[in-house]
Amino acid sequence: TNLDEAAAGVVVSAFGFQGQKCSACSRVIVDAKIYDKFVELIRQRTETISVGPAYEMKTYMGPVINKRSMESIQRYIDTAVKEGGKLVTGGGPAAGKGDFLKPTIIANVKPTDTIAQQEIFGPVVTIATFPDERQAVRLANDVTYGLAASIRSEAGIRKIFAIKERPFFDPLIVHISDLEQKKQVISDWPPLADY
Repeated sequence: TNLDEAAAGVVVSAFGFQGQKCSACSRVIVDAKIYDKFVELIRQRTETISVGPAYEMKTYMGPVINKRSMESIQRYIDTAVKEGGKLVTGGGPAAGKGDFLKPTIIANVKPTDTIAQQEIFGPVVTIATFPDERQAVRLANDVTYGLAASIRSEAGIRKIFAIKERPFFDPLIVHISDLEQKKQVISDWPPLADY
């Protein structure tokens, strides 16, 4: 289903390269109507990720760059839980000798939470919900950083673009997957004129 494809996209983007890339998916903003189901789909996929040495063929996620980075990421996770985030999976070191962290999902993240406002640069994805498209735009814009963004919708992207609050995101690259129009665009912002 399209929801499965969206969940797969989140997991690949969030945990590829251990989340240590500038374009990693670290924040997911999900429609309240599908929130629980989507969180569960992401959890199921995340828990299949094998963590270990990069030279092992079965490994999907290797170690983070160093111990200092591992400790910093762990502090973000611990703070997120203290601030009310729900640890869905992961949340600590993975088995093995080295700087391995379990891929981590934190749900029920509020826009003002530390983990929602700062760049983690590790295998952690946060999930927040929105009641309508206007609130989704506000949440997406409520950070001071952002290199890339992705929008996936079955309801049609035009509805989101019709919102007059600008700037609408401020990343350099936007991936748009409009399932209503059955097209995908990777574009510099603002989006191409056919939207």
